[in-house]
Amino acid sequence: LYPVLSAHKPNQISIPSVLEGATPDWDALERLVKARHPEREYKWINRAVEQYVHFLELKKEHNDFQSKMFSPSILIDMIWHAHLSFLDRYHRDVQALAGSTEVLEHSPVLGEDTKERYAAAHLAHVARMHGLDKPVDEEFWPHPELVDLEEEHAGDSDDCLYLPSHASCG
Repeated sequence: LYPVLSAHKPNQISIPSVLEGATPDWDALERLVKARHPEREYKWINRAVEQYVHFLELKKEHNDFQSKMFSPSILIDMIWHAHLSFLDRYHRDVQALAGSTEVLEHSPVLGEDTKERYAAAHLAHVARMHGLDKPVDEEFWPHPELVDLEEEHAGDSDDCLYLPSHASCG
């Protein structure tokens, strides 16, 4: 049994839809990532959120709202977890990005499924970036043969919020 991080609140009958013309607030996500990872430079955080947005756009373009096709790299997954920690914000941003009431579910997988889904995401992302005449950021999109996703995703639940008064989580 795998946990599913969902934008649905317990006992919520339906998710309220986002206002038409809404836009995602990626700056708010950058501030959240900085709060969780104060050791990271803002330039890195900006790149991380940009690559996370590429991942969400890829899932939207391939209609992977139930997370059956693509898995993220560990760094993109780290940003996804930060975003999911504020479900209302996540809900608004994803619906605004998708232009619909769809919500991208986060369904962690392990083992061969993780490897296959990341390889599929990587292949689709490389093709997408080629079509946009943009480079692939290899720190966030490493070649599937160069990473051990099973090992990296084993710590998928270590979400900690770093606050100025706390040096680390534990």
